[in-house]
Amino acid sequence: MPTTETPLEPPHPVDLLQDMVMSIVDKPDQVTITESNGKNRSVLLTIEVEEDDVGKVLGKAGKTIRMIEAFLQI
Repeated sequence: MPTTETPLEPPHPVDLLQDMVMSIVDKPDQVTITESNGKNRSVLLTIEVEEDDVGKVLGKAGKTIRMIEAFLQI
């Protein structure tokens, strides 16, 4: 007898971003992601972390944050 599988819901971008950022900072309990409306019907996600963790989120020459942005645009 064939089984029916329920399709999985894709993760919400805020949850995905929070998981990504929390995995690279030293103080994951201090990560806050805020969602708001951007220009032209876009969504703006704002990341707040402890001051000591800002460099980890940005990465060398901004590589980490650019990778995160590119990943979320897929």
